[in-house]
Amino acid sequence: LRDQYGDNVKKIAEDFHTSESTVLNTISMLREPEPVQQALRDGLVTLADVLQLRRVKDERARMKLFHQVIGGRIPKSKISEHVERINRKSKVMSLIPELARDYEEKETRQGTRLDVHIPDDFKLFFTFGASTRIDWELLPQRHILVSAYHVIHRSGRQQMVVDMIEKRNRMDSLMIDSSAIIAMGKSDTDWFDRQPEIVDFANAVDADFVVSLDILCKAHLLEKCKMTLKEAQAKTVENAAQMLDLKTKARKVFTLQGFDKTEYLDTLDEFNDLGILDNNNNVIGIGSQAGERRELTIDRCSFIARHTHDINPHLDMHAFGIGTPYTVVQLYKAGITSVDNATPMVLTRLNKWMTDTGEPSDARFTDQRISAQYQAQMLWNYSTYWVALNKEFHQQQNL
Repeated sequence: LRDQYGDNVKKIAEDFHTSESTVLNTISMLREPEPVQQALRDGLVTLADVLQLRRVKDERARMKLFHQVIGGRIPKSKISEHVERINRKSKVMSLIPELARDYEEKETRQGTRLDVHIPDDFKLFFTFGASTRIDWELLPQRHILVSAYHVIHRSGRQQMVVDMIEKRNRMDSLMIDSSAIIAMGKSDTDWFDRQPEIVDFANAVDADFVVSLDILCKAHLLEKCKMTLKEAQAKTVENAAQMLDLKTKARKVFTLQGFDKTEYLDTLDEFNDLGILDNNNNVIGIGSQAGERRELTIDRCSFIARHTHDINPHLDMHAFGIGTPYTVVQLYKAGITSVDNATPMVLTRLNKWMTDTGEPSDARFTDQRISAQYQAQMLWNYSTYWVALNKEFHQQQNL
């Protein structure tokens, strides 16, 4: 009709009672390889299926996926999921070419997801290194925090990054942190200017949260980096302003910094002047908590949360580097909506804990750190029961 009779797309669409985009997309199918066109004629795939496959830019990867679909190895309902995985792989490989040596298909182990009783309005993020292998089926919660510094600077295996590509859909949420604490420990002040790289990586792995590059205000770290507290706060605010202009689908986490709790309010005022606190999609982080006494952390975070929510009560707040379950529970009471947990690093005797508490002692984990992650979850349960915050858990114990 178009080539032989000169009909335009609008007339063809009207004659066939369809949209102009459907006409154009149908005509475009003539550019597909013959096996794809034949599969369309035979009804093995639909126009919508082929359009989804086209989102894979790599032709070899696209045809491999096509043959898996028509061969019945991948359901049509899963095409979009596989397309996203393939595109994630391409994006990450362009940023970390050496990842190819770690990229191999892994057999998926089936297991039972363990039950916990964490409140629905709270997230407990677990921190993983770039080389960690995770038995995803056993994790009771799958809020994951990964350090961009570890990923970008690591020369060894990066199994966690492979999982971000292959098993991203298994994560409840993924946060990419800058982990300036590692950079400062190495006096690597060049890292403070590499925030765009962090956002590029977060975009490549479809992160749910990406953290602004904040400078910790701990005396020994500032001394190593030859910075004053005011200079650290100024650089934190400068990076926050830059973060506002960077494009990402992830929620942005803007981290407050200070030493004395009142000094955090200086950064909070700067963030407020930038308009950060006006956007309910932003998350306000509280930094420099790792290694602090729990009483100090609870007092500091409660103080900062109260002042933040006086400005905007709808903002989510994240506390970084929280060490004990008791602290986690108290911060939840104070209005903090998520934390990342350092406790699993020091709690490793899972089987003894499970035996003592009556939990199934025959559980086995493939990674020692995952064993510790589960134990931290159990500690949350018992801490919650102890302070009588979670009625459901309390009732289950009474039963």
